[in-house]
Amino acid sequence: EISGNGTWWAVHTFDYFAVYEVNASYIGLDDVIITNATINIAEVPTNITLENETVELFAEDSVGTGAALTPAVAGDLTFTSSNESVAKVVDGKIIAVGEGVANITVSFAGSEGYLPALNRTITVTVNRVVTHMVVGNITTYVGLDVNFAGNVTSDDARPFNGTVNFTLPDGTVVPVKVSNGQGAVPWTVPDNYHGNYSVNAAFAGNTRYLPSKAAAGITVN
Repeated sequence: EISGNGTWWAVHTFDYFAVYEVNASYIGLDDVIITNATINIAEVPTNITLENETVELFAEDSVGTGAALTPAVAGDLTFTSSNESVAKVVDGKIIAVGEGVANITVSFAGSEGYLPALNRTITVTVNRVVTHMVVGNITTYVGLDVNFAGNVTSDDARPFNGTVNFTLPDGTVVPVKVSNGQGAVPWTVPDNYHGNYSVNAAFAGNTRYLPSKAAAGITVN
């Protein structure tokens, strides 16, 4: 098509990404100067951005990946963990599985019209929560029933729930289910017990929590 001021243009749809040479000719005038052109039909470059390159979590916690692809319409990101027993990505969230360090590789393989992006890495450190245990001292008398009470707290926002093993003065080991940090085991003081004894409590730890232990004294009069 030709406009009124002598400018002309042509419309063409290119089927492939490539560099094309465009040649023009004008029939009718010998003194028309035509400049040919090169057209580069290229795929759109993409880029992955991260909110944080390092993330620290407690085991069993989760957080969004904070990864984004620009342009956003280019396609989906792929997340690959170097150690899924430590951390993995599910539905756009980093899930802390167990204690350790894992590298999450964020990649985009490209799609129609879009180039692959340079891989990015999120280093995830998963820690277990520190626990603190206290067992109260007791003064009592022969033949009485007593409760050895333990209190377990942790360095996170969750109430502590787990199993604590109490070793009684007679050597008996009693597992106690601790709920909301509280647990106790009853014991009847034998008639032949006089003097000072000890009670030990131990939490073996689990995927989320580190182990802890405590000791208390019992005085039998």
